[in-house]
Amino acid sequence: MKKSFCYSTAVSQSSCSADMSSSPSYSQASTGSPKQNGNGPASSDPEAPKLCLGSSWLCRKHEVPGWMFILCLGVVVVIFLISAICISKLPHPAECPTDWIQLSSRCYYLSDNRRAWNASEEFCNSHGASLLVIMDNTKKDLDKLNTHGDFWIGLRRDQNKWKWVDGTDYDGKVEGYQNGRQLHCAHRNEGIGALDCSTQRLFICSKTARGPLS
Repeated sequence: MKKSFCYSTAVSQSSCSADMSSSPSYSQASTGSPKQNGNGPASSDPEAPKLCLGSSWLCRKHEVPGWMFILCLGVVVVIFLISAICISKLPHPAECPTDWIQLSSRCYYLSDNRRAWNASEEFCNSHGASLLVIMDNTKKDLDKLNTHGDFWIGLRRDQNKWKWVDGTDYDGKVEGYQNGRQLHCAHRNEGIGALDCSTQRLFICSKTARGPLS
């Protein structure tokens, strides 16, 4: 075993210096802490890569300040939330059921079989609709539908007044008599006339388009 002390003589001191320089304990003391091995603590070498706040792929050799990462993350979250709100407020396309015709925001069903007025209204009601109520906005649709021939509409005599099935009054004139007998159900041909409610006629149903519908 090598001695850890030296005599003050010139000869012994020179040999002691050689012994101490070769000693492991002396080597560690003179060079600082031992070099890092594979399982040792992180090196203090200034050239070594620095860790970054966040994912390791974000940066390898340059440190990103924590406040900058948080700021960028906040901006991304805000943009995502704004986009989600805008998309949710976009009008969804309205749809009509199969075999119905869509014009603007309304759906129309043109029957291909004849029914009495009451049976026609019941059929329309079963599909969330009613017999056609002719208003200013539906008159243009009727021209586009290019309907010909007569068909039941949603107009009926209520006591001495003609009313649409939505409860609004009809201010126009209806020929409501046939051979002196009062008629109660309206149909549309070239104009609006009245027929016996048991008469078999084609009909048109109408309702507001709502999407999506089945």
